[in-house]
Amino acid sequence: MKLRKILSALLFVPFVFASCENYDEDERLKLIEGGETTDSTPITKEQSELTLLLEDFTGWNCPNCPQGTAILNTIKDTYGEKVVITAIHQGPFAEPKGDITLDLRTEYGDELGKVMTSWPSLWINRDVIPSGRGEWETAVADYFATATHYLNISLGSKIDANGNVVVSTEIEALEDISSNLVITLYMTENDIEGKQKDNGTIIEGYLFQHVLRDNPIVNYPLTMGALAQGTKLQKSYLLKPAAGVNKSNCHVVVMVADATSGKVLQANEIALK
Repeated sequence: MKLRKILSALLFVPFVFASCENYDEDERLKLIEGGETTDSTPITKEQSELTLLLEDFTGWNCPNCPQGTAILNTIKDTYGEKVVITAIHQGPFAEPKGDITLDLRTEYGDELGKVMTSWPSLWINRDVIPSGRGEWETAVADYFATATHYLNISLGSKIDANGNVVVSTEIEALEDISSNLVITLYMTENDIEGKQKDNGTIIEGYLFQHVLRDNPIVNYPLTMGALAQGTKLQKSYLLKPAAGVNKSNCHVVVMVADATSGKVLQANEIALK
């Protein structure tokens, strides 16, 4: 099943693409407050390989979701940093119930998951939905075999004096790109302890990994018009973590997508130090 038209309808809104220099001062400051910042930090994680974004729709009350997690762990062991995993806790299996009070749902995850009908489900670059978890490994291998390596996203990150996260990016075009591009940044957190259903039992002290957290920067305009091969863009962004997030266990995930179709062209992530 193709996801591009569905996601475009749900999530992609029109943008006026222009550089900050084309705005007056008040408008420029609003843009900066909305995600882009004049602060920066050195690039410490350079990228040189095609990297896929794998988004796993899951929940604590989903009896088959631990099997999906195990398959993703195998994929991660195979491809290492060439895959970026996000666990999106969403849908009826993610709702708190009884003595389960931990709620890992997010507004952004709920919006993404409006098209979900089964859990666990996997998206690859927001373009492919394999029909079952038994096909995930093959689907990832097939995607690597056919996808184009359009660009690299190199990253740096720091936590500023206010506890916010500054992410600096260097985006290098490896192919001529004719479409407008948008960038999305969000945080994921590891080692969140809770309870997880596994078939008919409940696992106590389960450690949830790669969990999508709130307050993302979504579909922020990156380019207007064509981007020539060899072009490098350098921009920095400010993320404001939601309350209760343990930043020492977090990564920032960065993806660049086609502004019209929603297809993710490249992804990367960086740990907060």
